[in-house]
Amino acid sequence: MSSDPRDRREDDVDVSGLKPAGLSTPVGRPSRALRPASLADVAAAAGVSVMTASRVANNGSGVGGATRERVLQVMVDLGYRQNPTAKALRTGRRSTLGIIFAPPTSPKASALLRSVEVAAADAGYDVTLTTLRALDERALADALGRLQAARVAAILVLAPQMPAARAVQEMAPDVPLVMEWGGIGLGVPTVVVDHRKAALEATTHLLELGHDTVAHIAGAPQWNLALWRAEGWREAIAGRSRAEGPLVAGDWTPRSGYAAGLELLTNSQVTAVLVANDAMAVGLLAAARELGRAVPGDLSVIGFDDDPTSAFLDPPLSSVRIDFERVGPAMVRLALAQVSGAGGPEDCEVVDASLIVRESVASPRRHT
Repeated sequence: MSSDPRDRREDDVDVSGLKPAGLSTPVGRPSRALRPASLADVAAAAGVSVMTASRVANNGSGVGGATRERVLQVMVDLGYRQNPTAKALRTGRRSTLGIIFAPPTSPKASALLRSVEVAAADAGYDVTLTTLRALDERALADALGRLQAARVAAILVLAPQMPAARAVQEMAPDVPLVMEWGGIGLGVPTVVVDHRKAALEATTHLLELGHDTVAHIAGAPQWNLALWRAEGWREAIAGRSRAEGPLVAGDWTPRSGYAAGLELLTNSQVTAVLVANDAMAVGLLAAARELGRAVPGDLSVIGFDDDPTSAFLDPPLSSVRIDFERVGPAMVRLALAQVSGAGGPEDCEVVDASLIVRESVASPRRHT
């Protein structure tokens, strides 16, 4: 064990008499306002060694909790930011995060991507974006290979589909990697939106309104979130010992929701439908109007994702809201933990969803 006092844990340092460097400027020295704060400035102000300040800046181990919090607060007070070029020279990797982005299918996709870019910038990282032209394992493997060759610090995969999961598991890149996912057990760090739980709660709400069962318009089956939403729908119905309502698979588009609606609504026993996204729910509402099924009088509808237009439909659409702006920061946190060596392969952050009830749901009419 090293005897160098700079390497010891420093929780017991008396900081009562310390104040941030730069509050007074000695004659003949440059003003703090004329240059950015350095790591040495942070260390001096926090009463720790430069080595300890560096460990905190790089999310390293060996620093006590109280000391870490003190150093982080000084970094905020002094406006300290790491120099990306210097860090790249030390680590041999650019201070860049690679992003693999699946073809977008909803307005929320752009919000998710933006949340990642903002979180990366806040952490002092640039981003390089690869948008997949095809959703298959070969395209994913090619994208992973290009980013790995570019020596990015970490790769964030915004492609919650089965081919992406298979490509990641088979390729096992030696670059830290984080996935957006709808389940667990991939063997890589993941940010999980609990689609199953959200669908269960939405379906349960319809059953509690008095509907005998609930039909489902599912998303494209290669998307894991479509499978998890269908699983939550099934679980809610089974939990109430109800007969499972009919299921029709769509492809996330209004056209597929319209076609599914024409198929489902010929059955007068269908009084409630959980739709796997709001775009398909728009198509379902069009089919209901065409067939003379009043919403919510004859038919209750709940969508998913709470698109910006959903509250302005006629009637306003009930929907499951997912805070996609939380997904990006969570992915960046996990990625940087991997870069620093503080993260593990099964690390997972869960982002919850919430049901927003509007005027598209009601108790079913009971005909006498």
